[in-house]
Amino acid sequence: MNTGNYFTGKIGLENGNTFPFQGVSNYLKEFIFHSPSEHLVNGQKFDLELQLIHANSFNPNLKVIVSVFFNRNGKTNPFIEQLVYDLPQFSDCRCGNGRVERASLAGVPSVGFEEQCDNGARNSNASQPAGSPNCCRNDCRQPRCGDGVVDVGEGCDLGDGRNRNVSGVCRTTCCLPACGDGIVDPGEQCDDGNRHNLDGCSSICLFECGDNETNFRNGLEQCDNGAANNDSAPNACRTNCRLPTCGDGTADAGEQCDARQLGVNPSQCRGNCTAPQCGDGITDLGEQCDDGTGVNGPNYYCSANCTLNCGDGVIQLGEECDDGPNNSDAPDANCRTTCSRPYCGDGIIDPRLGEQCDSVYSVDPDNISVPFVGNWWCSSNCTQMCGSGLRPENTTKQCDHGCYNADLPNRCRTNCARPVCGDGIIDSGETCDDGPNNSNSRRDACRITCQLPRCGDGVIDTNETCDDGNRVAGDGCDPTCRLECGNGNLEAGEECDSNENFED
Repeated sequence: MNTGNYFTGKIGLENGNTFPFQGVSNYLKEFIFHSPSEHLVNGQKFDLELQLIHANSFNPNLKVIVSVFFNRNGKTNPFIEQLVYDLPQFSDCRCGNGRVERASLAGVPSVGFEEQCDNGARNSNASQPAGSPNCCRNDCRQPRCGDGVVDVGEGCDLGDGRNRNVSGVCRTTCCLPACGDGIVDPGEQCDDGNRHNLDGCSSICLFECGDNETNFRNGLEQCDNGAANNDSAPNACRTNCRLPTCGDGTADAGEQCDARQLGVNPSQCRGNCTAPQCGDGITDLGEQCDDGTGVNGPNYYCSANCTLNCGDGVIQLGEECDDGPNNSDAPDANCRTTCSRPYCGDGIIDPRLGEQCDSVYSVDPDNISVPFVGNWWCSSNCTQMCGSGLRPENTTKQCDHGCYNADLPNRCRTNCARPVCGDGIIDSGETCDDGPNNSNSRRDACRITCQLPRCGDGVIDTNETCDDGNRVAGDGCDPTCRLECGNGNLEAGEECDSNENFED
C-alpha cells in the first residue's frame, strides 16, 4: 500500500524470515518504507527509512523493529531498484510526477495530494486544437465541463463559473449558443426551445408573424402583411398577425371608439365600441341623468337631452314630488332636489320624521351589525345605535363614548347606560355590587346601596348577635352588635350583670 508518504508490504510466515531474540524466535511480519524517514539519528532525517517489523507467537503485541536508512547520492542500490516503482517519491509527492497520489488510502491518514489523475509531462490545460484536449489537467483533475479547457465533445468552455445559460454566453453544458436551446441569443428574434415551424417561432429562430406569409395552419395568424402590420393604423393587420377587432385600442371602420378596456362606466367606450351618448342609460360626464331610450323625455324624470326635469314644478313620471324652486335637501324639506320625498336612508336627518340619525346605509338592514362596513351607527329606522359615539339627545341612550364603551368600572356601559349601583360592576364609591342579588335583608349580602354589610345596618350578619340599626350603647345591643345583657358589664337599665346570669 502506497499512501504517498509511506509504502508497506506484508510478509508470510512461509518465507522463513526469522531470527532469535532472548531465546524466542521472531519472524518478519511486514516492512514499511517512509519518505522522509520517520526517525532521526543524531538529529538527522534521512531520505528513506526501511522498517522491518518482527513479531512472535508468544507475545503478539511485542514488536521488534529494525530500521535501515537511505540517502540519495546518485548511486544505484540493487535492493531499492527492485521496488523503485512502488516506493513513495522521496518527499516530492506532487502533481505532475506521473503517479496518482492520494491524501489517504484505506483510511490511513498521510500527507499528500488528492489527485484524480496524473499523466506527468502530458498533463495539459490547453484547449484543442493547439493543446491536448481530454488530458489530465495541470492540477491532476480529470477533464470536465467548466474547467476552462475545450475538450472533444465541447463547443466552448469559459471556466471559473463563467459558463451561463444567458444570451450570447457559453452554456453550462459547454455547448455553444444555438437556435432551439430556449435562450434568445444575438441574431435571434425568438427561441421557443425547438426547431419547429408554424408555432410562432421558425426553425431559424425568427418570428413567423411579419414574414408576409399568413400561416393559417398554426392557428396563430389571421393575417400577415409583413412590414405593413400596424397596431395603431385603422383596419391594418396587427403586429401579432391578428385581424382588427373591437377592444384592440384602435378605432377601425364601423367603430365609434376603441379602448383596451371597454365597459359601462361614465364616459367609457362601450363594449360594442360605440361612444357614450345620451339615451344609452348611463349617466356620463356632462349629463345630469340618463334613463335610456324611451324613458328620457318631457314627461319623464330625465329629459330627452339628459337634463333633469325635476324642478319645473310639474310632477313627471318617475318623480314623487316637485315644488319647483322650493325643492331642497335641507332637513324636514317637503321635496328633495331629486324630486323624491324625504326618507330614512337619504343621508339627511329629518327630525319631523322622528329621525335621530340618517345614513345612506340605513336602507340596508343587513349592514346594521357589521362595524365599519355599512350602517353600524344608525339603524334601519334612523335611530342611533349604541356605540356610535353620537350624542344621546332625543334617544334612550344615557351616554355613548363609542369604542370606549365598556362594562368596566366608571365607564359608559356597552348598552349606553351610565354606571349605577345594582348593575353588577363596582364603581367609585361602591364597596360591592352583586347586581340583582344586592339585599338589605339577607344575611351577609351586599346592600342595595352597594356597600358591604356592617354593624348598625339592621341586619344580623355573621359574627353579630344583634343589630338594632344603630351603634348606640345602653339599648340592649352594644356598638359592636353584641348583646349587652350577659357581657359582664352593668349598662343603663340593668340591675345586675355577672356574665353568668341565672334564671329564677
